[in-house]
Amino acid sequence: MFTNYIITSLLAAAPVSETRGAIIYGAASGLNIYHVLILSIILNILIVPAIFYALELTCFKQMVNKLMGQRITDLLEKNKEKFEIYEELALLLFVAIPIPGTGAWTGTILASVLNLDKKKAFAAIALGVVIAAVIVFLGVLGVSFFAKLA
Repeated sequence: MFTNYIITSLLAAAPVSETRGAIIYGAASGLNIYHVLILSIILNILIVPAIFYALELTCFKQMVNKLMGQRITDLLEKNKEKFEIYEELALLLFVAIPIPGTGAWTGTILASVLNLDKKKAFAAIALGVVIAAVIVFLGVLGVSFFAKLA
């Protein structure tokens, strides 16, 4: 059982599975679903500052700029006022959608590439993680409920 908690923890911090995969795995492993929810949220949020730090150490922004050229910069400059008003909300909603490719990892990378304020981005990402986790958690509870009825 302890091994399943370790695997759940690793899934919560991993870039592909994140909180979503951790909750599903924990529930399927028979772990206390409430413990899994809290553990996965905490670990998925705690990884965000580490990702920000790792991105600062690498040449990631330079690589993106080389790949995308002036395109992103021009687009951001053109829509700067609109973007500044909605950037945290957009980031929050992006992270909160529980589908593959959205989540804390991708949200942090986007925030870094777009040079968003790290404190505001962290808050938006953290809230997005909580929302996504609750959506998945409610889905798991629903599936569990209907499985018991059958």
